[in-house]
Amino acid sequence: MAKKIPHPFARFHLSSFILGLAGGIFLMFFYQLVLYQSIPVSSNVPAAVPTPTPTMATGNIQVRFPTPGATVSLPFTITGQARVFENQFNYRIKDANGTLLQQGTAYANSQDAGQFGPFTITISSLPHRQGNTGTIEVFDYSARDGSEIDKVVIPVIFN
Repeated sequence: MAKKIPHPFARFHLSSFILGLAGGIFLMFFYQLVLYQSIPVSSNVPAAVPTPTPTMATGNIQVRFPTPGATVSLPFTITGQARVFENQFNYRIKDANGTLLQQGTAYANSQDAGQFGPFTITISSLPHRQGNTGTIEVFDYSARDGSEIDKVVIPVIFN
């Protein structure tokens, strides 16, 4: 019976695999820390884009205009910044009774994943509405269960 000789690189392949796996796990962990800003990468590097103080904000969506209680006249714009998956998020406009007047999808102009990007939504027309007040909602849908997340609700007065 012939003696089985182990392949000379068998140990090398296994150790390389384990080392590569450990390095990959470390990089993923480090990326998550940086992405979610759990640790600062560098404290002496100025931010590329200054982050203005938002009027209404959640963790990932910040609306700067209109401000709560603002009077809006057609056409008007909704502006702010968002950090959402594939830069896509949603908005809707309701009247005082909660009747849906308009809804749609919008995009933030982010330079890279995990960064805030500015957005502008132009509203040029609305159907007949009840009353002169309403709300603007800007939000995202959860990839996990489809629920609304990061929702910003801004009460406005229609002119």
